[in-house]
Amino acid sequence: MTRTIPVGLLLCLVIIGTFFMPGCSTNNSTSRIEDPYPEQDISGVWLGYLGEIFAIGIITTDDYESYDARFITADGQFISVDSSPFEQAQNSAIFTGELDECFWDTTGQDYSTLYPQLLQVYTPAATRQVMGLGLPAGAYTYVDSGEVGIFAFIYNTTYNKISPNVNDIGGQWEIQDSFREGNTLVLTIAPNTATTTGTTITGQDDRGNTFSGTIEIRYSDPDSTAFNVYDVNMTLNDTIDLTGLATYVSEVHTSGINIEKTLIIGASTNGKTYAVGGLAKQR
Repeated sequence: MTRTIPVGLLLCLVIIGTFFMPGCSTNNSTSRIEDPYPEQDISGVWLGYLGEIFAIGIITTDDYESYDARFITADGQFISVDSSPFEQAQNSAIFTGELDECFWDTTGQDYSTLYPQLLQVYTPAATRQVMGLGLPAGAYTYVDSGEVGIFAFIYNTTYNKISPNVNDIGGQWEIQDSFREGNTLVLTIAPNTATTTGTTITGQDDRGNTFSGTIEIRYSDPDSTAFNVYDVNMTLNDTIDLTGLATYVSEVHTSGINIEKTLIIGASTNGKTYAVGGLAKQR
């Protein structure tokens, strides 16, 4: 699903972002971005755009210093590079990090990906508010081609206001045009009456591919608070192991983004040569 940002909407989002960004003032045309700046927590679920591509991002951290991200789109994923997670620059609102663009190779084996394209991201952020919206605006650059684009996201409150429970995402979820146009993938998350923390996930598409595995509430450590994010482990056709993340968002109508309740799921192999995922609607 590709969505274009109207120029007027984009300008409005940037203006709105300036009101949320600490250290910015509508009475001062000069950003205070170089002043001492408090640490920001960008973990959570984010809705927005990389360029003209609508994406939902799941960002996690174990130490509140380095952040791993997985931005999931209708036909691909942008996944943090292990050696370059998102980190906040000292005394600055700016986070930088690198993402691998992993889109399906529809001429190859089912769910195989094209060779990853590397993006460098530069974005201001405000905890549980906005990311990339403000002055300066967030941006990405493709390392090989030099292509640049807007990086703009708003925070989704279901990350911290909805207690995770696998039974809330139980049932059948459908991803249309999975891997190839016209191919539908149905994922089934089994109900679990014994526990709310984990259950099984299975799937099958129109091409005869099968998935099986587990989905469990993600904890960064045993004493941490659990947010609305799940660890996913699946095997494709009993041979290819994929790991990733999932979450869901309630109905959202804000800042030009309009979606119904949606399961967001993205998993890939260690080498990012295979991937599955997308934005799933409940059957």
